[in-house]
Formats: sequence, C-alpha cells, structure tokens
Amino acid sequence: MAKNVENRTNIFSFIPKSVSSEAFLVWLINYLDSDKKYSQCKQALFDNLLLKIEDKGKSVSEIVVNCQENDMEVVLSFHFNGTDEKHDILLLFGDKASNMIRPEQLDRYKRFYPNCYRYIYYKVGYVTSIEEQCVSRNLYELITDGMMESVLETMEDLHPLIKMYTDYLNSEGDAVNAYYESIFLKHEKEVLQEPAAQKYLLDSVLECNYDNFWNI
Repeated sequence: MAKNVENRTNIFSFIPKSVSSEAFLVWLINYLDSDKKYSQCKQALFDNLLLKIEDKGKSVSEIVVNCQENDMEVVLSFHFNGTDEKHDILLLFGDKASNMIRPEQLDRYKRFYPNCYRYIYYKVGYVTSIEEQCVSRNLYELITDGMMESVLETMEDLHPLIKMYTDYLNSEGDAVNAYYESIFLKHEKEVLQEPAAQKYLLDSVLECNYDNFWNI
C-alpha cells in the first residue's frame, strides 16, 4: 500500500522490522530505567510483557540490556529487588529479512543461552499458525505487535519516539487488513506488485494449507 503522510515521516517505516524493533526496545528499557519518575511505566512493561505470571508486581533492578551481533536477539538481565540472583531473558525479533523463523533456529538460540528466565519471540506483522506453533513447541513465548501496542499506548506522552513506534505498529496492522481486503475481497491483482503483499499472500496460503493438512 502507498505510504500515507504518517508513514512517510515515521522513521520506523524505513527500517527492517527486526532491526527497528530491537533498537526501539533496547532504547525503551534503558529510557524507562534512567529515572525513578518512569518507574511505574517500567513496571508496567515488565508486568505485561516480560515477567512470568507468578512474578508480576515484583519490582526489578540492576537492568542490563545487551544487543548481540546479528541484529536478531537481545539478552536482558535483571534482579528482583532485594535478591542477589540474576535473571536473563532472551528476546528474539522475528521477520529478519522477511523470513519465517525455523525450529532449528529457535533451538540453536536456546543452546547459546541456556537456563534463561524466559525465552520470548517478538514479531511485528502477520504471525501465521505455523509460526505460532513453532514458537510454542520450542518453549518460547510470543509477543505480538498488538500486545506491545496496548502496553505502549499508556506511555505515549513520555517521549515522541514511543508515540512514533505505536503509530508504526498501528499502521502495520492496518496494512495487513488492507491487504486482506484488496487480495481476498476485491481481487485487486495489482497490489501483488508490492513485496509486502506477496509475502502476506504466501503466508496466508501456507497457513490455509497447514490447517487443511492437520484437519485431514
């Protein structure tokens, strides 16, 4: 789809999804940890996206975020307040080079980073049933762009970058809906000239065939 004015002025629209999401989330965690006045928002981020259910509400400290070399994973280390034990969270960012994650990749990352507190897979855009089950079977937990957007909406007034990223997430969701309407409802073949539309169609076909296969 042609970019609207908001997309044309949104820096996240011009960077590969996995790279922009990694950069933003690393910045966000460090930003929220930089001043006590952001502590409530930092806690909301951890409670809603990063902590296990049984640990929600526990305050965290000694946060360290390490980006790795291949622009796909981040290791987030933290302590619960009043404890000495360090916990690591492995964050993988999907849609690198528009490729679907493979089970062997997920398994390889777990071997590289054993004994993590949580293994999380975050993806902006369409998540097929194939991908979702692949993530689940390898004991990762999925964060979708919708989940991320709902958390960030409460923080938009803190910094213009947060508002820009939530606008970007919203536009990505609108694009998926627009592709569905153009391809499956209106049968507008010209939209398939766009690489993103081609990928959406392929993902949709793969998901349909996957569901049919398991229903045989």
